Amino acid sequence: MKVIGYIRVSTQGQARDGYSLAYQEDEIKAYCRLKDTLFYACLRTRVSVGLKWMRKR
Repeated sequence: MKVIGYIRVSTQGQARDGYSLAYQEDEIKAYCRLKDTLFYACLRTRVSVGLKWMRKR
């Protein structure tokens, strides 16, 4: 089975506090090794711009 991961960081604080995109990708890869599956790709999203829009509302 091939696995496609989805990772996102919505604030700089999340990245600073240890939930960076690299950390999340490493966790998915570790899970794939544990479950003996193939890590195929990772979709990445940073959504800090959207949060600024939400705060203005």
